[in-house]
Amino acid sequence: MKKIDSSKIVILIAGILIGSTLVAPIEAKVATITSKWLKKYYYSKKQIKKSYLTKSQASKRFYSKNYINNLIAGYLTSSSAAGTYLKQSDASSNYLAKSGGTLTGGLTSPSYSFSSAQTKTVIIPGIAFQPEPNLTLAIGFNGRSISKAGGTASKVFATLSLPDGAVIKNVRFYVRDDSANNITNATIAEDDLDSAMTGYWSPYANTSSITGYGNVAMNNITGFIVDNSAYLYSLTAVFPAADAADTDLELKAVAVDYQISNL
Repeated sequence: MKKIDSSKIVILIAGILIGSTLVAPIEAKVATITSKWLKKYYYSKKQIKKSYLTKSQASKRFYSKNYINNLIAGYLTSSSAAGTYLKQSDASSNYLAKSGGTLTGGLTSPSYSFSSAQTKTVIIPGIAFQPEPNLTLAIGFNGRSISKAGGTASKVFATLSLPDGAVIKNVRFYVRDDSANNITNATIAEDDLDSAMTGYWSPYANTSSITGYGNVAMNNITGFIVDNSAYLYSLTAVFPAADAADTDLELKAVAVDYQISNL
């Protein structure tokens, strides 16, 4: 028969006794949790309400992850935006602000529209007028005017060049009339490029009301829109037909007022 070591039996018995004493106090401690212990390690419902939100409260105040992901999908990251768009600081050095600015380089555009119609004036000097055959003109000092020097003809003509689509509003003939004669039938001629048809716009201007220097106007011009694709335009005026010089009747210039809405 194998001999049993009595020291091992003592140790085993001691372990059983110690284990039983350890388990009992732990079970007793859990069963007797105090209010003070709970407050130390856990939040009360009141404290939780102050520090945390319910799911329904959170959904009202915050975006869900799905919402954020969908939102992000609709926007560009900084790196993506940089490849497609300009920052404001870059734009200000490369583009003109709507409020205006100074352009130092070239500008390329298929068209340009004004915010409102722009009124412009073009001046055609007297020396730009050419006489018809059998009419001799005298040129005033420094080329400031023309007058009749002789001949039996009477009409003078000058080219009128305006932007396509321009609306002619008024035409003024500047003259010096110290003569008993007058410059008459001053107007605009419109010639059809595809035919011999010539139209004259009225009312005609004449210098009968002028003494000395002044101007006469073709007022109340309506519906006169320049169409450079189909017509050419010129100014015309009529001196007296008598075969005599008349340096007291001078045509100095013609001013044409027009409006444009785009370029």
